[in-house]
Amino acid sequence: MNPTLIHEYRGPAAPVYHIDLYRVDTRRELETLGLDDLMTEDSILLIEWGEKFARFEQERDVEIALERISDTERRISVHFKSEVRS
Repeated sequence: MNPTLIHEYRGPAAPVYHIDLYRVDTRRELETLGLDDLMTEDSILLIEWGEKFARFEQERDVEIALERISDTERRISVHFKSEVRS
C-alpha cells in the first residue's frame, strides 16, 4: 500500500497542501514529490516532518508545533519566521 504523501484542499482564496514527509528519507525521494511546483504566491504548504530536511528549516515562514501533554491534551505553539528556532 502506497500512502498518499500530499493532500490538496481547494479553498476560495488559495489551495492548501498538506505534505507528510514521515516516509521520505532522502533528498532524491523529496525531489520526486515536485514540491517546487506547488509553491506559488497564493498557495499554502503545511509540511509535516519538515525538520528532516534543512531546506524546510531555512525556508519556512511559520512553525506550528504540537506537544502531547496527556492522552487527551495537546499544546499548540505558533512561531512566526522572526521567532522560529533554527
